[in-house]
Amino acid sequence: QALVRLLRTHGVELSPRVFLTRCVVCNGHIHRVLTDDDKRNVFIEHGAPDLVNSKDDMEVFRCDGCRQGYWWDDRPSSSASRVFVQATKLLRLCLRGGVRVKDEDSDDETKRKEVMGAFDFVDVQREREQGIDGGFVPMENELCIIKWLREKNLLNPFRLKSAYALSDGVGEELPFSNVTREFVGLLDYVFYDTSIVEQVGRLYVPKSFREMNTDGIPNGHLIPSDRWPSDHLAVGARLRLKGKKSDSDTAAGKLDGKAASADSKQSNSDIPSHPPRCSCGCVPQIFSLFEMAEMRKEARERANAQAAAN
Repeated sequence: QALVRLLRTHGVELSPRVFLTRCVVCNGHIHRVLTDDDKRNVFIEHGAPDLVNSKDDMEVFRCDGCRQGYWWDDRPSSSASRVFVQATKLLRLCLRGGVRVKDEDSDDETKRKEVMGAFDFVDVQREREQGIDGGFVPMENELCIIKWLREKNLLNPFRLKSAYALSDGVGEELPFSNVTREFVGLLDYVFYDTSIVEQVGRLYVPKSFREMNTDGIPNGHLIPSDRWPSDHLAVGARLRLKGKKSDSDTAAGKLDGKAASADSKQSNSDIPSHPPRCSCGCVPQIFSLFEMAEMRKEARERANAQAAAN
């Protein structure tokens, strides 16, 4: 259903009459060859001498760009017939998935045939019904999301702030998070909802090529490097859930403020330091992978000892 989703997401309306009208060599327009002499020239130029003196009234076409020739053959084994069958299958698939056809609601039969072209044998309404019966997943919810994303002034119920925002809240302190030969720019952010959490710390991120290349070697600021092993600089923030603070939390905050005075000259001086694990709830008491592995190992040893004792 990828094709159906793509067409419906972008609001494409099908015009079957223009199917198979582009050259596969140069994407030029294909036009019908009308005279017998021009048809024979197409056959000769494209190595089909057995068709030069054919008595069959064949439909022949030629590209107006590269002069590539095409002719219709009803035999199922012919390339033209196989392409037409495949195009018909894709058309039916799109109709069953809800892709619209240009002027499909018109009551003018002449206009309908004109839009459908060589595919006017396809019953649009019937294919729609088969799509519903065939279990095609409705896309209304997805399309609503796409419409929302296309709004010029995108709104959301969250009060988001960047962990590396400037003091006035407009713009970013970081000039870049990705530095390569071809690109320098900021690609990585940490956003948090200010109504739920507060920021208590963040990772150091260099803000100049000089900071990234302290050794002063040529192109030493490009990443990845021996000092910055990823093609993106790591950004991160420590957040704490907002809530009513107890007296002990207030006292701990004062102590943290004193401990952070040594780092007051850094760009993040307004945010106090914080211990890796504490009881205030800012960092959940979650065991590391190594701690959990050790716990599993001890549990297995206890189980084996118990089994041996029995």
